[in-house]
Amino acid sequence: FFRDDPAMAQGLGNPMGNLFIPTKQCPVLYLDWETRAETHTRRLAMLSNGIGYGLTNLPVITYRREYRPIADDVVQIKAWVRDQGIKLVIVDSLGPASGGEQEKADATIRAMGAIRSLGADVTSLVVSHMTQTHAEQSNGTSRPFGSIYVGAMARKLWEVRRSSHNGAGYVD
Repeated sequence: FFRDDPAMAQGLGNPMGNLFIPTKQCPVLYLDWETRAETHTRRLAMLSNGIGYGLTNLPVITYRREYRPIADDVVQIKAWVRDQGIKLVIVDSLGPASGGEQEKADATIRAMGAIRSLGADVTSLVVSHMTQTHAEQSNGTSRPFGSIYVGAMARKLWEVRRSSHNGAGYVD
């Protein structure tokens, strides 16, 4: 998580920095293959408190711990999206969500296809990782780990790196 967290911005319906400026407040679904609900809740509370909203004004972000590949669970996820009026789905992260060898096209295409099938009016933000080599390079852009389809099937790619500034709250 970083200061300009899209789930916080969309859930609260307020801009956060210049990077994420929502047009309206909407329900958010956070699909998590990497941590637990307690970790998610703690991070959300820290973000909310850190931007001055306090712990009583947490945005509505539905958390769902995931274990199976997204393509194998997409029918159930679609039902959640429909029943709760979800408009933003965050996938954390593509590697485990793909359920296969991320370097191979079929696992990535299957996962990205499942994400796209959630609905034309549903925005998705998919977290992906980069290789250690790309993470250590000091200039230029890198690409997400895995098949070329990670980038090819995304509409927009953002690269977020740890800040070289001495202080919290910065994203390069």
